[in-house]
Amino acid sequence: MRVLFSSIGNRDPINLLDKDLTSGEDHVFTEGSLLQTIRLVKPDVIYLYMSQTVSHLDDKDDRYEKSIRELYKYLEMDVSIEKIKKEDLDRPHDFDFFIEEFPPLLDKIYYEHKKPLLYVNISSGTPAMKNALCFAASVSAYKIHVVQVDVPIPGGESKSEEEASDPYDHKLVNESILRANEMDIRAYYPSLKNINYERKKLLIIENIEQYNYRAAWTIAKTATGILDDSVISLIEAAYYKSVLDNDRKEEALRRAHQTFDEYRKPGWSRHIVDYLLYLALNLRRGLLLDFFRGLTPYIVNVFELYLKEVLTIDLERYTDEDESGIRRFDQDKLEQDSVGRRIYSILMNEFMGDFNFNKPLSSVQLVPIIDGFSGDADFVEKCRELRDIEEDVRDPVAHNIVSLNADSVNVMTDKRPAEILKLCQEVLEACQLDLPPGVWRTYDKINEQIITQI
Repeated sequence: MRVLFSSIGNRDPINLLDKDLTSGEDHVFTEGSLLQTIRLVKPDVIYLYMSQTVSHLDDKDDRYEKSIRELYKYLEMDVSIEKIKKEDLDRPHDFDFFIEEFPPLLDKIYYEHKKPLLYVNISSGTPAMKNALCFAASVSAYKIHVVQVDVPIPGGESKSEEEASDPYDHKLVNESILRANEMDIRAYYPSLKNINYERKKLLIIENIEQYNYRAAWTIAKTATGILDDSVISLIEAAYYKSVLDNDRKEEALRRAHQTFDEYRKPGWSRHIVDYLLYLALNLRRGLLLDFFRGLTPYIVNVFELYLKEVLTIDLERYTDEDESGIRRFDQDKLEQDSVGRRIYSILMNEFMGDFNFNKPLSSVQLVPIIDGFSGDADFVEKCRELRDIEEDVRDPVAHNIVSLNADSVNVMTDKRPAEILKLCQEVLEACQLDLPPGVWRTYDKINEQIITQI
């Protein structure tokens, strides 16, 4: 639904020129700004704001509604007209009054019509009315479309807004409308930025660039009247992806009618890729403790993934899972085939004949198994590096109150945090997952996708 709010000036419904200085013709007449605005917007509902003087003219001959309905005959549309009469408004040039008057009035109209497309005519009425409407549109919590109307004839001597309107002539109005039907519309949508939204837009973009999607989403939800719903859903989807909630991410993407450029291969491998991207986000946000505390599940899963995808060894055949989801090697299952027996032998050799079957599946168990089956010495060395990093950093931060920074990590591991992330990526890339180019830039691509639409 399109709703138009317009104050009314003495040049409405038609604008009479004493003289056209270009042609020398006397008493030229054209449509006023109100009718020109209606031609552009074609509103379903029109609110006419009338000062004391305009209210008296309306009472006298109903000139505004009559002229509007005459125009709508040619538009072949129906229209509802609401008159807001301010019969005690004898100071139509009081800017302070309209600054207080218009914003709540526009709010009432906007929410009563359940958030329509709202337009305001900023070319009719007194300068105070026009400027106050511009101000209201620039600070509103929702989108207000502003309509400007050019002067009809350059060089024409038009009656001022302060002059009393001429007696209403219905035939003259009809002729003016007929002439305007054959001419270009002088109304247009000027560029008027919403100050509140521009501030929120900068904050949303700033938080997205810092991968703080929850903050960006929170701010975006306060701009629902201006920001497109699909963009808000897109930010919501980025947030849920960043916290590994795939179901709600997909639901938000459906509402946005969009997708992310991301690794989408179904199954276990997708979760591991998403988890490493999540760890990378923690590193980018400076959350080193969260990054290193999250290393253990990643390392265990990527080692197991390598065994399954590259070495075709499915550890589910040789492990049990308890009610808490903790997995352990099962001695009986290891003895059921030649691969299991070889794993059993490797474990016993690694732990000097004293392997504890009660301990959960861990990287310290998987590294020797990978070493025993893989002929890729470079990959095995990377696995051992990751295992050492886990022991050197993860264990201390998991059991102590500590503070980490890049320098302290370098002292503990002889590597910078970015180098450790790179090592994690290289180990996953070796699992033959057919990862797409740029997969490690997934969140940067998501950011670009969102920001271009804000």
